[in-house]
Amino acid sequence: MNIELSEVESINCILVSMNLIDNNTPSMSGDRGIEIDYLSRETSIEVEKLTSLLNNLSTKKYVEWVTDEKIKLLDNGKDYLKRNNTYTLQQTAGLILKKTYDIYVRDNYNDSYQFNSFLIGSYLGIENNNKVNSAVKYLIENGYFEKIIITRYYIMYSLTNDGINFMENESIEENEKTPISITNNFYSEVTNSQIQQFSNNSVQTINQEINTEKIYEIIKIIEENYKNLDTNSRKSIEPNIEDIKTEIKKTNPDNKIIKQCFQTIRNVLEGVVGNIIAAGILYYLRQVI
Repeated sequence: MNIELSEVESINCILVSMNLIDNNTPSMSGDRGIEIDYLSRETSIEVEKLTSLLNNLSTKKYVEWVTDEKIKLLDNGKDYLKRNNTYTLQQTAGLILKKTYDIYVRDNYNDSYQFNSFLIGSYLGIENNNKVNSAVKYLIENGYFEKIIITRYYIMYSLTNDGINFMENESIEENEKTPISITNNFYSEVTNSQIQQFSNNSVQTINQEINTEKIYEIIKIIEENYKNLDTNSRKSIEPNIEDIKTEIKKTNPDNKIIKQCFQTIRNVLEGVVGNIIAAGILYYLRQVI
């Protein structure tokens, strides 16, 4: 697949590969560092671009140069990966579907490709390949992916017309959307989630009977994640969170104000291109607006 990766995808791939080398081939990593040439082969990123990306990660204290030709992964880099691996199975499935469609569009709608689940997971910064594979099986079971080729290390798949149509409908105005029909099949335990995802004939909207519990649940998800975004995005999101909280405490909360605040938050997040945290929050928001 000759796809030009975004900077975020490349960085995610680098960190996932470095952590896997640390865990599986410690003799080539640890405090001694990983050789750049070796990491280049593992990530399929040319040395010059790889070095530039590693310099960027070094300023963030995710990695550290041991020598001019060796790099090691720091705790901050491992913590970044841990945050990306906290997504539930269904969140992971949504992110994989979105990323697969994104690559399909970037390659000029070429439907002849089969996608490697391990690589897609690494582009998203998700190193738990068992969860990635389970999410891909979930999407296959529900008709969004097809053509499984199971090997020892990963699953190969391609988008179906249903998967393409679902993603294209994400950009259609709410009143023009066709509710999707899909069966929930869980491949691992999903707990403490009151928000419907990929649910049967479900396009949720905030209606006249405001579900306060549901709104608090979404606000909690936003608050737990939005602080990882850039400063301008945080400053745009915070007052809208507070306005929603203020409104739902009223005896007769105004549905229009709440919906408008959620829409503003969604608009901000859609402007944060390539950020996995923003993508995760958006995945929830699209269930209510």
